[in-house]
Amino acid sequence: MQPFVHLHTHSEYSLLDGHSRIEDLAKKAAACNMPALAITDHGNMFGAVTQYNACKKHGIKPILGCEVYLASDSRHSRIKRDRSNKQRRKNDFHLILLCKNETGYKNLCKMVSLGFTEGFYYKPRIDKELLRKHHEGLICATACLGGEVNQHLMRYEMEEATAAAREMRDIFGPENFFIEIQNHDQKLEKEVIPPNVEIARKLGVGLVATNDSHYTHAEDWEAHDLLLCLQSKNQMDNPNRWRFPPGGQFYFKTGDEMANLFSEYPEAVENTLKIAEMCHIELNPNKTYQIPLFDVPPGHTDESYFAEITREGLETRMKLLRPLHNKGGLRHELSEYNQRLEEEIKVINDMGFPGYFLITWDFIKHARDHGIPVGPGRGSAAGSLVAYALNITDVDPLQYDLLFERFLNKERVTMPDIDIDFCKSRRGEVIDYVTQKYGSDNVCQIITYGSMNARMALKDVGRAMGFTPTETNKIAKMIPEELKMTIQKALDKSEDFKALYEDGNKQRERELIDKSLTVEGLSRNTGVHAAGVIIAPEPVTEFAPVYRDKKNVTCIQYAMNEAEQIGLLKFDFLGLKTLTTISTTIELIKETTGEVIDLDSLKSFDDPKTYELFGKGETDGIFQFESDGMKNLLIRLGPKRFEDFIALNALYRPGPLGSGMDSQFIEGAHGAKVSYELPELEPILEETYGVILYQEQVMKIAQIIGGFSLGQADLLRRAMGKKKEDVMAKSKIEFLKGARERNYPEDVCSDIFDKMAEFAKYGFNKSHSAAYAVLAYQTAYLKANYPVQFMAALLTMDKDNTDKVVSYLDKCRQMGIEVLPPDIRLSKASFSVEGDKIRFGLSAIKGIGDAAINALINLSDRKEIKKFHQFFEKNDIKYINKATICQLIKAGAFDFAKMKRKAMFDGVESMLAWGLEKQREIEGGQLSLFGDSEEDSVCYFKIHDQEWDKLEKLAYEKETLGFYMSGHPLDHYRDIFRKNTTCNTKTFKEIQPGSEVIIGGQVHSLRKLNTRKGDAMAFMAFEDFHGIMDVTVFPRTYEKFRHLFQVDKALILKGKVDVRDKNYQLILDEALDLEDWENDQVKRCYFVFNTEEVKEEDLRQLYSHVTLNQGSSQVFLEMNVEGKYKTVIHPQCSGIKPGPSLTEFLKTHSCFQTRFVY
Repeated sequence: MQPFVHLHTHSEYSLLDGHSRIEDLAKKAAACNMPALAITDHGNMFGAVTQYNACKKHGIKPILGCEVYLASDSRHSRIKRDRSNKQRRKNDFHLILLCKNETGYKNLCKMVSLGFTEGFYYKPRIDKELLRKHHEGLICATACLGGEVNQHLMRYEMEEATAAAREMRDIFGPENFFIEIQNHDQKLEKEVIPPNVEIARKLGVGLVATNDSHYTHAEDWEAHDLLLCLQSKNQMDNPNRWRFPPGGQFYFKTGDEMANLFSEYPEAVENTLKIAEMCHIELNPNKTYQIPLFDVPPGHTDESYFAEITREGLETRMKLLRPLHNKGGLRHELSEYNQRLEEEIKVINDMGFPGYFLITWDFIKHARDHGIPVGPGRGSAAGSLVAYALNITDVDPLQYDLLFERFLNKERVTMPDIDIDFCKSRRGEVIDYVTQKYGSDNVCQIITYGSMNARMALKDVGRAMGFTPTETNKIAKMIPEELKMTIQKALDKSEDFKALYEDGNKQRERELIDKSLTVEGLSRNTGVHAAGVIIAPEPVTEFAPVYRDKKNVTCIQYAMNEAEQIGLLKFDFLGLKTLTTISTTIELIKETTGEVIDLDSLKSFDDPKTYELFGKGETDGIFQFESDGMKNLLIRLGPKRFEDFIALNALYRPGPLGSGMDSQFIEGAHGAKVSYELPELEPILEETYGVILYQEQVMKIAQIIGGFSLGQADLLRRAMGKKKEDVMAKSKIEFLKGARERNYPEDVCSDIFDKMAEFAKYGFNKSHSAAYAVLAYQTAYLKANYPVQFMAALLTMDKDNTDKVVSYLDKCRQMGIEVLPPDIRLSKASFSVEGDKIRFGLSAIKGIGDAAINALINLSDRKEIKKFHQFFEKNDIKYINKATICQLIKAGAFDFAKMKRKAMFDGVESMLAWGLEKQREIEGGQLSLFGDSEEDSVCYFKIHDQEWDKLEKLAYEKETLGFYMSGHPLDHYRDIFRKNTTCNTKTFKEIQPGSEVIIGGQVHSLRKLNTRKGDAMAFMAFEDFHGIMDVTVFPRTYEKFRHLFQVDKALILKGKVDVRDKNYQLILDEALDLEDWENDQVKRCYFVFNTEEVKEEDLRQLYSHVTLNQGSSQVFLEMNVEGKYKTVIHPQCSGIKPGPSLTEFLKTHSCFQTRFVY
């Protein structure tokens, strides 16, 4: 096969333009005996490290490169595109740049980065100024028809084309500059080859043959064409859409194919090999870590300063530890703390990581010093005493038998990985601090790539093929909602999906699925990693290119693992809502009681109220403990010690629950006898009642029984967790050898090893579990001891999640905490505390912006407003306009004025005009003769005294608040529910699974979907006065009662109790319209009226209505005569059918009221 190297290749990282997967390109290049491969994606280096790894894997040389966009003048210019002028000159050109060496790599990283940070205008652009500054170590080629030289040639501007090529030759040097020729069987390309050859010979530079590869195989051209439709948001049948020239020649050709295409110019093919030989780059070959420089005090090294502050930190911790030790509350002697600290310091210094700890200590110290809540730790870092001493974590690792080697192991040299939780609302401040400290060029976030999953591919492709969203949604829903689900897996697993694919009458749908298969899994867009932050010792662009998104966030162009591969240091700055809840609760406690809560004082973990709360499963809002399944586990266990919370965090996972570990643990906790194969196992396993629950326990058993070092034990733990059979087999031999040397019976130890291997599949990191147990305890302590403040904080944090707000308000009612309605005079932005009550926050009212809220809060003397019109005298209409005021009225925030809401609502426009006039009078000094007396504030504008009916009023409350505040639409049915239903949403969970129940309420929300067979079904959230429950409506039932399933529809449901994964739901059998059902239950209908208000015509119309709406309910007239006495008569008329028609009659005949007897 003809030797050849592709030097102009696009991968999927030319987003929605390149179809080739990098692994496929490297594999094909190797199969074609190509010694190297260059990938030159448009304007970016997103795939550089992936390419490097794939090429190394397949034994070929990686050539890193980019097809950059070169601005026609300056990268800073912003010349508006004129798309209507077909003869316009391009504002930017294409140019191929390839890295010869590390210098070239760094220069390309800098230019590609500046394309995003300085030159972005539609595309990331560089300019010739940057080329002159950063050309060293790079090879340049003139690119495709989009290159500057070819653009001139297509205009027959030979002189300008030669000048452009000469300029590039002079920048890069004649040995590093090549004239590029291409032949995709396109007329224009063939026309420019001869003049390109002439220019190359005239300037004394090389000629190089390339193929502008955008897909791997010739048959992939249709899939690539489809990608272009997705990029341009066009349909495939649009004749005017952008597309590549026909013929399918833009694929990854073989060397023979390229040699045939350029048989007249063999040197152009040979030069691809010459260029490949010129290029050689290794990414972080020595696997060094680029640890930022920390500014230590004079006379210190990183190692000495790290050791000094760590020892000082432990001494500070001793102020808490010594009293505990004196009370017998510590499991270890104080001397053991000092000994372990010195051991950890030595390992960290020996491994070269003191700088990492100094940096982490510094930004956490900054956060704490500035009142930014920091979590107690997460992950294996909680096993480090150094981290505890430096306040990086807040869990004593000796007290809870946490192992340093689980975190750092000198026998497995990897960077430490400390994930830090910060208050969600202030996480950005910590990132700002490290950005300022280490320099904005040295700090950036990490890019992520969104790929087309199975459902997304179907929807995207469907849109391009002209399917309606309804059609594609129906098909996409046939794909099972499982992790790592693919279209091919769905064809194997989903009978409905497979049947659709194989249906001979559904060729269009089959084509959709086939086309979706060709683009599934490709990268389609970029994002920002939720937590990762890179801190480098120099500008990040010395190591990697950066990207800037539309929100002006700068990210490294490599994904997280790739950034770490090239030695960059990643820190995880996570935003944790729970920390914000804790902080807000503590602020509310101080504000309302004057108490200052010190979380450090809770380290004894012995508050009775907190354990009582856990034992009852009253853990809504408690970190990691609020799921129904966890509540059930808590009630079963009845925790008595802090270690129980650590264990529950580890137990509440599918593996342990499925294997029965939870039952074994709970039985042990309740006194069941626990036996151990060897006495030496008891100290290791007694805390978990003989269950091997933690990875640290596996490590300790390997150390005590098998004689492993903790470093070796950590390697064994990893092998067991990843099921590395070869490593485990060798380790078992070593384990049994060590056991024999310690005189343990081999058969028993063999069983122990096998048991370790089995439990290691489910083993959890105890360090992580312990750290999160601290957070759980702290939140539970606050809820148990300061419930009003805690619930106010919780409502504030979830104010935008209506379902959670409704749930928490119901919990408030259960806890006896009254939630007061919003009030423009008293409400704050957030939920606040008034005595033992909670006041609704203004920011939780829908449709009220921050500017309006700030204006309301800053309204002068707002607490003194007593009447509706007084508000308008003070209101600034610039911020609080008519729409805002109407929302506030609907939400009940003006109810203090003792006026009807409808009256206020209808009068807003007139009151705004009156208020503006009043303000102008005051500003103009036109005060009344009566001075500043209360009469000045009298408004003589008359407003009617009408009110919305109850249901309309409640509907407005739900619209603005997300729920009902002043009542409930079901209030009318309370007595009916009490007499005719068997449970409510609260007592439902106490009923035996499988039991039949009758429950009344209304539809809160409805999610319709299709089964694998395409049948319609639904999941319903059903609410009553007590809360919300889940209802599953299977296809047969759904088809029968679908006309009743509307949001807010009042229904009676009949069905069976079902429990799945410890979550209760109702399987629906029958649904009844509550209004119709009620009407059937009414035995007597009393029309109540005052005789002086009712005219003869009213009675005639009532008689007419009864006659037209005959039913089985007997009619009675209950008359109040002159307010002195009452009489009831049973007229000689037919019975009545209560229902909607009666409701409408009463609306127009308000002189009559009704009373039903069931």
